[in-house]
Amino acid sequence: MPKGRFKPFTKEHETFIVSNYLDLTLTAIAKHCGCRLPRIKRFLKSKGLEVPQEILDARKRKNHFKKGSVPTNKGKKWQEYMSEEAQSRCKATQFKKGGLPHNTKYDGAIVERKDNSGKVYLYYRVSKANWQLYHRVIWERKYGKIKKGYNIIFKDGNTKNININNLQMVSDEENMLRNSIHKFHPEIVPTMALCAKLNKLIKKQEYE
Repeated sequence: MPKGRFKPFTKEHETFIVSNYLDLTLTAIAKHCGCRLPRIKRFLKSKGLEVPQEILDARKRKNHFKKGSVPTNKGKKWQEYMSEEAQSRCKATQFKKGGLPHNTKYDGAIVERKDNSGKVYLYYRVSKANWQLYHRVIWERKYGKIKKGYNIIFKDGNTKNININNLQMVSDEENMLRNSIHKFHPEIVPTMALCAKLNKLIKKQEYE
């Protein structure tokens, strides 16, 4: 129907809608009347008619795909169950083999991601499907591979400040101590840090 022109329902259409809205789906009624679904809904509302919720629920259950059911197109090619027109529409939007999404990042791209605690970190794309924490990349470019059992932290606490002068390598023990520092009196924190370093040195000597 051209935009701006309204064609009222015929008496036959009105009778059909009122007689069948409880037995047929509103989509089927709209198709029969040659109009869109919202118009059928507006008509029913104007007449004070409404499809009961139990009927709506029953229709939903009827249309649900049953567990164990086999799709009618299983094992078939497009040509066996789709018209040429439908195939053409699908091909127009089909993801091409080897194609990449429009938002695919390039090597060297930097993005922000949140961890489970809500902190934001910068990630650097080294290669396809290989993203690494950017501050660790910065550190290793300057000082080489990070030793096992060590972490790179931010001196000012700003996880976006990846300046090499703001980064520091600390052991797991020191990092744990820093994360729980608020639990202890400020006067004993420096001593605890020294003890952690001393314990690490002792353990290292024991295994050499």
